Amino acid sequence: MFATFSSVPPPTTPGSHSPSRPTIEDARQFSSNVPTSMPLAIFLDSGDVINDNKLRGPQWIDMIGTFVSSTPLGGPGELWGIANGKLVHKLHREGLWYDLLQKCESHKVLDRLNNLLWANECSQFVNGMILEARKKRLEGAMPEAIVTKEDYSEWPLVVLPEDEEDVILISVMMHLYCLAHVKADLPGAVEAIKTLKQDQGFEMYTCSEHWVLELLGDTMTTTLEKIRKRVQDYATRYPDHATVDILGPNPKEPVPVFTQIYGPDLVDAHKNSTRFYAEIFRDCGVDPREAIVVDDKEHMLSWAKVLGVRTVLISSVDRTGREMLVCVPDPEDNSKTKLVPAVDHQLNSLAELPLLTAYWKKQLQK
Repeated sequence: MFATFSSVPPPTTPGSHSPSRPTIEDARQFSSNVPTSMPLAIFLDSGDVINDNKLRGPQWIDMIGTFVSSTPLGGPGELWGIANGKLVHKLHREGLWYDLLQKCESHKVLDRLNNLLWANECSQFVNGMILEARKKRLEGAMPEAIVTKEDYSEWPLVVLPEDEEDVILISVMMHLYCLAHVKADLPGAVEAIKTLKQDQGFEMYTCSEHWVLELLGDTMTTTLEKIRKRVQDYATRYPDHATVDILGPNPKEPVPVFTQIYGPDLVDAHKNSTRFYAEIFRDCGVDPREAIVVDDKEHMLSWAKVLGVRTVLISSVDRTGREMLVCVPDPEDNSKTKLVPAVDHQLNSLAELPLLTAYWKKQLQK
């Protein structure tokens, strides 16, 4: 049976996302599943591991409206934010994202289609609301906005650029603007990453379902070079619309904490596959048996577990009796397989991971 670090969740401050600071006694009580050798590298997911998706979502919607309304697309900012929310619902609740994954043989194709889909779907929604407002005005009825009482009937319809590359560039700039302005680090996450890297000596990587271009805007990345290049492309293409500060005021080169930022586009593989993790380990040269993969989704960890990694689930949900099992090679006989839990350890937050790894090191030194 796998050990859970948080079988009894530590007390939390009312209204706080972060548990109180765990102690070494907590580690002794809940961390009997000590590895036989110390892992060397840690691979972190982004959403709900480093960043709080609940905080990021509302900020993202506001930032979309602020930025897109300043681009050649124009339109009411409020409607762009709402349109994005409706598209997310359509992608993930109605299965459209899964359909896209099945149709795209490579992530490069998916990246392109996703940007075009965002622009087309959202612009159609915005135009639909403008046309509805015009119709109601002609009928003598008061136009109804979704959130405010603004009259959208006076707005011109959104017209997408004829060149698909221009459409994709605007979509990418929108993502970069949001990433530079949205602040949603989970409590203790940044401190935990610094401790794991600087104090405990782990090689740190990300392995997120987000594209590398997006992850470059996340906490403590290694370079802003790629982002600046895309921003310059946008400014050159649309000089009259490049007045919005995409990267925020005085962007600073972050501390180089992550050795590499891995997203599906860098390894050309979807995250919901063993190939995603296999390509990452091949690219960085890390033996999976010397790696820790941290995610907030058990099924994502299952894809990594079959390669022999040590897995850590960030979740406060009690999974007792509902643990996912995966089939892995038997270390004592490679011709055989055995069933093991997809999750080796469960923590309430990333802030607890340095204590867990410190406990492992102490136990292995005995």
